[in-house]
Amino acid sequence: MSEKTEAEAGAKATAEALDKVVAEAAEGEVDTAEAAAVAEVAALAAETSTTKSVAAARLASVTANETLRAVNAKILSLGLKFKGVYSELVEYVLGDIVTFEGGSFELQVATAEEEPPEKGKSNAQWIFR
Repeated sequence: MSEKTEAEAGAKATAEALDKVVAEAAEGEVDTAEAAAVAEVAALAAETSTTKSVAAARLASVTANETLRAVNAKILSLGLKFKGVYSELVEYVLGDIVTFEGGSFELQVATAEEEPPEKGKSNAQWIFR
């Protein structure tokens, strides 16, 4: 496969993944971990593109920004606050979202007294998103 064809295929796959995340965000089914991962791939594609795929890279970058805006708007509309990577040193409150061991979790109680469970699972305090 030529470099141009490979770049175009990668850009198309990235655009399809971004379209899926935007559609899910519009329906209220926001998976912040997936959205962040797809946006990161789009940004990486934009950074590593060749001259032949600059247009595709720009499209991926613009679409990634639109995806992040849509996800952020949904999070804000729900009153949720993304706090980044979980840390025992931070005091979390109801509605805070953290990433932990590859997953995204939302706090469902007034304050957290334990760390989030493993990816894909929820507990009495944290819901896997």
